Amino acid sequence: MASAAAPPSAATLVLTNRSLFRLIMVFIDGIPGSVVSLVTDFQRAHVDVPWSFTGVLPRAAIQRGDVETLRHLRRLATTRRFQSRSELALDGATRCAIQFGQLAALQYLDDSGILLGDRNNGENLSDSRTVGETLMGWAIRYSEALETPLRLEIVQWVADKYKPSAFRDVKAEDLSRAGVPVLRFLQGRGLATSGFEDPKLLAVPLFKLAILA
Repeated sequence: MASAAAPPSAATLVLTNRSLFRLIMVFIDGIPGSVVSLVTDFQRAHVDVPWSFTGVLPRAAIQRGDVETLRHLRRLATTRRFQSRSELALDGATRCAIQFGQLAALQYLDDSGILLGDRNNGENLSDSRTVGETLMGWAIRYSEALETPLRLEIVQWVADKYKPSAFRDVKAEDLSRAGVPVLRFLQGRGLATSGFEDPKLLAVPLFKLAILA
């Protein structure tokens, strides 16, 4: 009587199962495939340009709106092997998410407890008022550079996250860079009152002031 055929080896099962093979391949050497792809693309775009500076990879993922890769980068940064790599640091990540209108990335940073912890170019974000004022200043400052549907999105998110008193001292300089919709929103909410009263805001084009009157 013929004996039953031996079951295929684990290696054979992996090689013949496309989904399983792909899953294993993207985690070769413990590095997710999306991270490898991000680094490869970044290297190609910065040939002969030094790029090994603090926080470059998380910011690159944020600019692409790739929250999944951002999540992988954070996990790698917590491992013994990669925790000392400055490219994985989250310095400036919050500001980057605001600047490029990446709300999903901003929400991830907040949900992960990183929003207040990243150093943001050395600024001391130690209390909610300082944090709220700083985040709102960035949101206002960069809003006009974003596509129209996104201009209010980040500003509204920050406004909903903190008490109105946190935004009282937002600078007139930041307000002067905003468009009419953002200024209307802030004034309607009674936010950034000190900034609106600052004489420096007179530098804003008259059409803005007329609409806000």
